[in-house]
Amino acid sequence: MLRLKAQRKFFWTILTLGLLFGGVQVLATFASHSSDLVINEFVADNGSGLEDEDGDLSDWVEIYNQGPLPVNLAGWALTDSSTQPQKWAFPDMTLGSHEYLLVFASGKNRTSTEPGAVLHTNFKLNPNGEFLGLHNILTGRFMQTFNPFPSQLRDMAYGRYGDGYYGYLKRPTPGFANDISTLQQDIVAPVKFSAPRGFYDRPFLVELTSATAGATIRYSTDGSTPTETNGVVYSHPIPIKVTTLLRAAAFKPDLQPSPVDTHSYIFLSDVLAQPAQPPGFPTNRGIAVQASGGGALVAANYKVDPAAVNKSGYQNTLNNSLKSIPSLSLVMDAPSFDALYTHPTAGGQTWEQPVSLEYISPNDGEAGFQVNAGVRPYDSNAGPKQAFRLLFKGEYGAAKLAYPLFPDSAVSQFDSLLLLPGGDDSFAGASAADQGVTYTRDAWLRASQLAMSGLGARDTLVHLYLNGLYWGVYNVVERPDASFMASYLGSKKGDWFVADRNGPLGNTDRPNRLNDLFSMIDLSKRMGGSPEQLTPVYAEITASLDPAQFSDYLILNWYTGVENWADSNWYIGIRRQDIMGRRGTFILGENEEIFKGNGAKIASGEAENFNPSMPEALLTAFKQNPDFKVQLADRLYKHLFNDGALTDANARQRWLDLSAQIEPVLVAEAARWSGTNGQALPTRAGWLQAQNAVLTQIDGNAARLIALARQEGYYPPIDPPQFSMNGGLVEAGFALTLTPPASCQNCIIYYTTNNSDPRMSFTGQVLPGAVAYSAPVVLTTSTQIKARLFDPAQPEPVWSALHEVAFNVTQPGNKLRVTEVMYNPQDGDDYEFLELKNVGDSAVALANISVAEGVRFTFPPHTPPLEPGQFAVLVSNPAAFAKRYPGVTVSGAYEGHFSNKGEKIVLHDATGQTLLEFEYNDENGWPLSPDGRGDSLTLV
Repeated sequence: MLRLKAQRKFFWTILTLGLLFGGVQVLATFASHSSDLVINEFVADNGSGLEDEDGDLSDWVEIYNQGPLPVNLAGWALTDSSTQPQKWAFPDMTLGSHEYLLVFASGKNRTSTEPGAVLHTNFKLNPNGEFLGLHNILTGRFMQTFNPFPSQLRDMAYGRYGDGYYGYLKRPTPGFANDISTLQQDIVAPVKFSAPRGFYDRPFLVELTSATAGATIRYSTDGSTPTETNGVVYSHPIPIKVTTLLRAAAFKPDLQPSPVDTHSYIFLSDVLAQPAQPPGFPTNRGIAVQASGGGALVAANYKVDPAAVNKSGYQNTLNNSLKSIPSLSLVMDAPSFDALYTHPTAGGQTWEQPVSLEYISPNDGEAGFQVNAGVRPYDSNAGPKQAFRLLFKGEYGAAKLAYPLFPDSAVSQFDSLLLLPGGDDSFAGASAADQGVTYTRDAWLRASQLAMSGLGARDTLVHLYLNGLYWGVYNVVERPDASFMASYLGSKKGDWFVADRNGPLGNTDRPNRLNDLFSMIDLSKRMGGSPEQLTPVYAEITASLDPAQFSDYLILNWYTGVENWADSNWYIGIRRQDIMGRRGTFILGENEEIFKGNGAKIASGEAENFNPSMPEALLTAFKQNPDFKVQLADRLYKHLFNDGALTDANARQRWLDLSAQIEPVLVAEAARWSGTNGQALPTRAGWLQAQNAVLTQIDGNAARLIALARQEGYYPPIDPPQFSMNGGLVEAGFALTLTPPASCQNCIIYYTTNNSDPRMSFTGQVLPGAVAYSAPVVLTTSTQIKARLFDPAQPEPVWSALHEVAFNVTQPGNKLRVTEVMYNPQDGDDYEFLELKNVGDSAVALANISVAEGVRFTFPPHTPPLEPGQFAVLVSNPAAFAKRYPGVTVSGAYEGHFSNKGEKIVLHDATGQTLLEFEYNDENGWPLSPDGRGDSLTLV
């Protein structure tokens, strides 16, 4: 437990400070009788301070026992709701006299009293202010409340001084007496802007106000940061007639200044008239690196092409294009802009500049965000349309960006993001003149890795503005760094070691697992790669890196015809050896060179030096191992056949979906970057030609890759057996037929129903217990079928790739289905639920039906039947569920909790017979996001 003995000192200065700051409102209300326990200090906006055991910057509350005797906490609770006084109850533990106890307000709901365990509430604190109470369960009374506490400042505590007085403390002191010397009586209230940020087409006035009486507001319109000495003193409403970047802050002597806020007011008429050389901007864009290694300054060109703007009918199309997707506005002072623009190939923290970042939604009424952050150049081979990296740090404001940028992701907090311009696959790229521009190659690659592995960098399209100038269409992309790995794969950021093709990212100050892996692969490469030498190397590597996921990385590169896949952008993440959890992974970076030939191609991936050729060296080590080659074949079959992610139909549809997203915004992009490489204004016909050229390569590409893989020895000469049904929901008694391919009628089909592989590892022999198929397999319970074809005529064991499917079995006539399971909610077990649905055309009797072997619940005898299409929802905590999902009818509360690792859920009918079985998992191909990352598991 995080509790420390207080230094038993009392300073009379506390009384003096109480008198000095007597004007501070007493926001902590105490009951009429005294309480030994008090909320001594809390942080509701933790940006760069104390980390919890997961490495998260969770908010926290400090409890102090000011009495002379120990207090048992079993009868106490913390809550953020005046109507739910017992929302989070303390475990059975004792807090000694003058001891402090730290509780993270993270929503993780942890109450273990084991040594070293840390407490977490099942709620989080709202930094904008809300109710917070300390409740005595035994007496049924609140002993202390904040109703509400005031808006909080990032990385500052709100703590006690004197008898019931609370104020802002610049230095939080969790586990120790509050540092009264850092007491800040108050802060200046934030500046309020009378007009929201966004797009405008006519002049208007903006009023700036602060709720703090006597505060002075200073503002700027040149991108600079308002301070007590910089900016214009606000005295009357500000007229806005053109695109304006309005930044403001409020100041008052002896008070903490308000945060600087920025509002970008963008006039589309100004965007369409954007000149080649706007006043005050650099006239040269920096160094143009040539193939010879030399370079020269090139003239800057900021224009939006008048030919596009004035083209018949284009103006309305351009306006619609500019407002069809979200916009990002980056605002910085002139020196910062100059540094970024004139040094596009610079990198590292030296070139990082402070910036205001605004997200402007295209949907009226939908809130975006504004956050102060850092920005630096990203790509050393930057063209005129630069790439950037955004960094969120406490020194600028928010230590993390907290916003759901990617709708299909449960991750909504980010340390860093990339702004990618499309590179050579854009109108500003080197290949634009050859009409091969699609704008979808990168995005398709990322989407395909997600479809194959369930893990990859997500992206979203935005229009980008730099200091009010339109910069074109960008992809906001997750950066697969240590924070990314921790967010999606668990553990904490410090437990992950990540590298890209240029070497390790961070964590370079101490020996780590990644360096060991680099050295091991380098050694195996120099050893010549004999099977005997590489077997222990393979075993060691697979302990840290998932070979199935690495196989997917290879397959996707081969499928898209990338020749230099070892030199392409990639990220590898390896977990610390002493930390349990999912193994390391390969994440694809940006690559605009896919589908630039005739489709699939298996290239060696060899590179000139070791570090960039790490993937190639891995393949050298892996392919000497028979088990890896079998697993690679299994992954090829999984993705290229049946309904796999890389079947012609699915690969084609993914390309068309991305094309439909990008097409409406390309009018604005073409207007901004046409003429960059001497080409004429790009046309829709040229773009469609490039799109169709890729679709032509996708047609038949799956079969093409299988043929190449066979030729290279990566795919066996025999095909897997075919199933009469590829998984799903079936009634008990269903007879599953397995059929061998016509090319190997004398081969034997071996299958298992216990999730085992019919082929034994290492030896390649038949697994004892595997069944030789001779008659249809009758399914009576939910089953995972794994089958391979075996050719007994060969001198060495020859197996096909694995064909595996899962069947959920229900009783004949049963139309009750498990359609949704929230088994590991982010904020604790109270928010679990199980959803059932009647998928039939007549009512289903629920009375006496029971749920077992997961959670426990029996529908009462008087339960009315479930009508067709209707749902029955069972929950863990009805009160918590109702707060999160208001208006949803609850059919009952079950006992127990779902396993976060996966388990079987069984429904029994009124006679005790099995009605339906459903088994889930958090590994082996099951979705990652329902495992504590905010999503539920749904039936598709």
